[in-house]
Amino acid sequence: MTAFCVGLLAALALPAAASDYLVTDFTAQRTAEYLMVVADEFADDCDALLAHREAQGRSVSLVRLSDIRRATGDQAPIPLAIVQFLKAAHEHWQTRFVLLVGDARGESGRSIPMSAEPASYYSPKFLSEQELVTDYYYSALGGEQPVLHVGRFPADTRDELATMIAKTIAYETAQAHGPWQRKLSFLAGKAGFGELVDAVIESQFTQIVLGDIPPEYDIEIAHARTASNYCPFPPRFNANAVKLLNEGSLFYVYVGHGTRTGCDDIEWQGEKYPIFDSASLPLIDIPNGLPVMAVIACDTARIDSAKGDSIGEEILKLPRGPVAYLGSTRICQPYGNALLGRGLVRAAFASELVTLGEVMDRARSEVLSEDDSPFRKQADAMAGMLQGAESPAKMRRDVVRHYNLLGDPALVLQRPGADVTLEASQQPDGSWRVKGTTGLAEGEAIVTFEAPRNRFAGPLPELPSEGAGGLGEAMAARYRAANDKRLTRAQVLVEGGTFATTLEFPEALAPGHYAIKAFVWNENEASAGALSVTIDAP
Repeated sequence: MTAFCVGLLAALALPAAASDYLVTDFTAQRTAEYLMVVADEFADDCDALLAHREAQGRSVSLVRLSDIRRATGDQAPIPLAIVQFLKAAHEHWQTRFVLLVGDARGESGRSIPMSAEPASYYSPKFLSEQELVTDYYYSALGGEQPVLHVGRFPADTRDELATMIAKTIAYETAQAHGPWQRKLSFLAGKAGFGELVDAVIESQFTQIVLGDIPPEYDIEIAHARTASNYCPFPPRFNANAVKLLNEGSLFYVYVGHGTRTGCDDIEWQGEKYPIFDSASLPLIDIPNGLPVMAVIACDTARIDSAKGDSIGEEILKLPRGPVAYLGSTRICQPYGNALLGRGLVRAAFASELVTLGEVMDRARSEVLSEDDSPFRKQADAMAGMLQGAESPAKMRRDVVRHYNLLGDPALVLQRPGADVTLEASQQPDGSWRVKGTTGLAEGEAIVTFEAPRNRFAGPLPELPSEGAGGLGEAMAARYRAANDKRLTRAQVLVEGGTFATTLEFPEALAPGHYAIKAFVWNENEASAGALSVTIDAP
């Protein structure tokens, strides 16, 4: 070990360890790929998660903050002491995943502070802050690029910690496989930055949805722009958002404005209707398919606030709420948000990335890297024009620090496998015969024939004229129709790793591009696949 660690604890008379995984002798030879750094009062409450990770084949250990402090003589600031320790752990214990246990602010013995740093970007002309607060300091070991995958359980009590641990283990072991694993839910709040910037933001969002999400996944979008076909009736927007969450999904994403206490609001006929404020919390109850929730907005993970828990913390602490929450600790800029959002989407479906921490840090690395894609060029040009030519690099540096993971970085994402292979042929009567193979020997398969994501499966319901009544039901019907891309659907059994079905259509299909999708599952696993088909003009 380094001189920092050698002999530092040898002379300390430490109490006997209650946890089987607690390390007090930092000089002993060991490996700890997965390391929990815990506020002292939680040191005896983490064994269930450590045992679970150990059973997955990871080497695991737990260290207390007080022991790290003793090793530095209590002189260094706590974030610096943790970074010094983590550098040694990374080098000598092969540590890759770090879970911090404790809130960022609170009683001594129950908290682990974040790092406070000057923001790289600040302008009195635009809403911004001169300081940022982050756990990225621990991930980057005080540098610029992510080295360790770091997350946090922001628990204030042992019961809250028990809830977070139980959800994490249940997510990987007890949830029933099913179509929720291919469902992605998106909420788009109003932008409100002006017509030009709003148009660019909406264009970027569309590019991400159309270009970076694999075709085998299902997407449902709720847009807070009332003119959008994807806008449910505004007074029931939040009820729809909670319903979407409770239905379960792989990822649940909000993009828009945020505060410490909620996700902005939607305006309609002179009234404002909040989105995910504290009043929504008792309504959240996800029976199966706990999602990873990502909120691309300011402030919703401001976990160091003296005013109380952020909405992100409150959501994470729900027994049947999301299994992890990704949010910003401070005011952040649309440019950085767009880049990080795109990076997260691209990383989320990279098959080689198994854990949430790996996905998050791949996205951060992409943001920090050089990129000559049209998306980046457009974003750079817009940010430079509005906020100054030197601002994009500063905002890229800040955004990877603004967004922090509330959850276990070693969480194994429950994406469906990708071993479904499809063959399809159009029959003389206009139907399609679809055959599929999969690695699942037995199970069920849902097969759909769908319009592309930038089109609708059929004509959308008309809205009534102003004052005619029935507007709420009509907007809800339009919203459902806009999101339902299915032209036809069949559910069949998988036998011997194969399945087949004939898809019937009520009328001839218009020329154009379509997708045939299949999702297969049983009690042990799930997989998905898609096939692009083209209908030629007669």
